[in-house]
Amino acid sequence: MFVGYQTLRFTRDHTWVRLQGDTLRVGLTDVLTGGLTGLVEVGLPPPGGALHLLAPCGFLATRTWYGDLFAPAAGLVSERNELLFDDPGLVVRDPYESGWLFELRHTGDPLPDTLDGADYLELVSQVL
Repeated sequence: MFVGYQTLRFTRDHTWVRLQGDTLRVGLTDVLTGGLTGLVEVGLPPPGGALHLLAPCGFLATRTWYGDLFAPAAGLVSERNELLFDDPGLVVRDPYESGWLFELRHTGDPLPDTLDGADYLELVSQVL
C-alpha cells in the first residue's frame, strides 16, 4: 500500500484526492488498480470541462471490461494527464504519482464525503 495515505483524501469507490490550494489532483487507489490487468484505454474529461459531484467523468477499459470514472468533487477541469492516452498502464504501475488522472478547480466543498487515510485503510481492510 502507498505510504502517503495520510496526505490524501479518499472516496468509497477508491479514488484519491490531493488538495493543492484551490486545485484537486485526482487518481485511483492501488486497491482498485491492483485488479486492473490489461488496461488498454483511459478516457478523461477535457480541460475546461465542468464536473459535477459523483457524475460520470471518464472511463477505464480493458479488452473485456469497461468502467466509468466518477467525479469526487464539483469543479472545472484544469489539467488532465495526457501521458495516459499513450500509456494507460501508468494508472496501474504508478497510481499515486505519474498515473494520476486529472486536476480540477473545485467549486463548493472541495472534499465532500471523503475519508482520511486511516478511515480508508479501515474500509479496505474490511473488504479485503
